[in-house]
Amino acid sequence: MGMYTRMAGKIKFPQNILPYIKELITDDFGVISFKTFYNKEPEFSIPEFYEFVECDRQSSVFFCVSAYFDNFERILELEGDILSCQFSMKNYMYELEKFIKWLRAADIPHNLVTRYEECYEDTHHFYKWESEWGNIEDLET
Repeated sequence: MGMYTRMAGKIKFPQNILPYIKELITDDFGVISFKTFYNKEPEFSIPEFYEFVECDRQSSVFFCVSAYFDNFERILELEGDILSCQFSMKNYMYELEKFIKWLRAADIPHNLVTRYEECYEDTHHFYKWESEWGNIEDLET
């Protein structure tokens, strides 16, 4: 049935997909989702992206906050090309793992931490991250 999972960290998006990410995170009506971008850029045309967007809850990535984690708030801030995020959701179909797999396959640098409901330790996901882009400690994890 999936586990409640929280994720926090930073992602450095390439310039060509940055307008899509801005559109996604500023959509006040919930009509834009990752699936909307399928095949619009090379990063959105790879099999790992398709595997991610075929998940029913792909639209919850970045936007959900579950009550499972006490005193946990959602953060979604875009500064230049770096997105700082913190959110939590019920990870039914391994949406978060598929999201991270897509980031890596699309060669998108990231520094993310996940924690599953029954775990006491964080899982770190680093890929081509440069220290001048900021540390994960800058977020509440």
